Amino acid sequence: MMATTMKTPIPIEDRTSGSGYRPMAHAGIPELLRRRFCEDLALARSLAAADSEAFDRIITAVEGIGSRLSTKRGNGLGSYRDNLLSCVHESDASEFGRIFDIVLEGRNYAIHTGAAARHLTTN
Repeated sequence: MMATTMKTPIPIEDRTSGSGYRPMAHAGIPELLRRRFCEDLALARSLAAADSEAFDRIITAVEGIGSRLSTKRGNGLGSYRDNLLSCVHESDASEFGRIFDIVLEGRNYAIHTGAAARHLTTN
């Protein structure tokens, strides 16, 4: 087993320099909550960058953000798409949709493959 080094997330205030970073669209979300969302995503991204098996941390963070933005309980990541889209700048909406679909497909594949494997091992 190879040791992995965990990258430290970049503080929110330091991310504005560099190429193309833009903060989340306002969407009526209080500043502290938007910062929390960014911190959750940055930590999940760092963990996944250090260990590709930890991609589920990104899914968990995104689902958590979607559920906090929703007025009703959703049924999985796909049900939070519109809530999450409200945090994206309009000019980034199509790119968000493309990436969201990739993440959703990967998440569904991982979840359903795991469920099938568990089912096979119990029979």
